[in-house]
Amino acid sequence: HRYAGAAREFPMDAAEIATTLQVLALPPPGDVAGRVRSIYAMVAHEVATTAGGSDDALLTLANHAGSERGKTALLVTLLRAAGVPARPVTGLEVRSGAPPREIPWAEAWASGAWVPLSPTGAFFAERPASLVALRTGSFANVEATGAEAVTYHYEALREHLRSEELAAMMVPANPPTRNFRPFM
Repeated sequence: HRYAGAAREFPMDAAEIATTLQVLALPPPGDVAGRVRSIYAMVAHEVATTAGGSDDALLTLANHAGSERGKTALLVTLLRAAGVPARPVTGLEVRSGAPPREIPWAEAWASGAWVPLSPTGAFFAERPASLVALRTGSFANVEATGAEAVTYHYEALREHLRSEELAAMMVPANPPTRNFRPFM
């Protein structure tokens, strides 16, 4: 239920959202995969991704353009309005030789699992290994009360461990289980 209803970030009850779903002429509610594909295709291919664009779902829809976050908010909003539980995910793109970059994407609940969807068209149903999920459910980076300014940044470090170091890390710290070896 948490990912199926309206929220400030995801105004699924707005008239513009209902109109958009009518225009899309979605498959019947029982065809969740078809609904997800139709909504994804519209957001990924008919709404432009613009640097400095709006992060708001309704403004992104009205302008047919928005930021990565705005397109993700629109995708989540439309999916929820179509009866498909959906949530935003914020993660990091980690690439060798480049600083980590924060990336938003959506996940839709279909066939008993969360299906990852990039509203920029970067991926559908399979998240690339270069993306690491940090949080789900909201775009709020930091929640604070009474704070006037909060900043944060990410750093990524790739470590190379020798096989004996990796093996030592896998030995349980609990003495009774330390001597336990799985049967092979």
